[in-house]
Amino acid sequence: MADYSFELPAYSPDKDIKCQMFLEENLNGMDCGDGVGKWINNFLKTNDFRLVYHRGKTTQRQLSDNQKKFPLTSPHDVGTFQNYTSYLLIGEESVHDLNRHLKKPVTFKNFRPTILISNILEPFSEIKWGFVQIGHALFKASKPCERCSIVTVDQTTGIKDPAGDPLKTLMKMKPEFDDDLVKDLLKNRGIMGLQLGLDESSQENVIIKVGDPVLVALL
Repeated sequence: MADYSFELPAYSPDKDIKCQMFLEENLNGMDCGDGVGKWINNFLKTNDFRLVYHRGKTTQRQLSDNQKKFPLTSPHDVGTFQNYTSYLLIGEESVHDLNRHLKKPVTFKNFRPTILISNILEPFSEIKWGFVQIGHALFKASKPCERCSIVTVDQTTGIKDPAGDPLKTLMKMKPEFDDDLVKDLLKNRGIMGLQLGLDESSQENVIIKVGDPVLVALL
């Protein structure tokens, strides 16, 4: 099937569309048009799908009561169509360290990061970072990522691990946190990765790419 490219249409009220995300209702989005919608449906052999765009403040989802408890989480960290933040960073060394405790090794694909980095000095150290600069893009920590049972599903076969791993093992590893509130909120949870928001001081429309240097700071 041929590739398809398109530009985001100019906003107008008639492009507003209501979407449902998990158990939430009436989330706002902007319809990206018939052309890309047709391409997606041709690929999937259906007529049921549209591509919807998150337009920043006009389609912003509000923080949940649980999200408000985390001291570093800001309203603009949360977009509309992802579970929590748009950016999830994981270090490959953390996955390798987890595999030392598993009978059946997993890959980073079980955890579905949007940003995968390598050569961190200490496994799981990324969950304690406060700021991350990748190339010219500056990200701020929102919270360590609490993992659910989806990580037990093999992303190639779609089969769930009968022993409940890697989540079962992650829950036993219990990383240490300096912040007592965060420590309490994440008690008995399996942690893999750091959820990030784009820092408000970061330049807009910055592209990150493979090989960009990664600079980090602790709070």
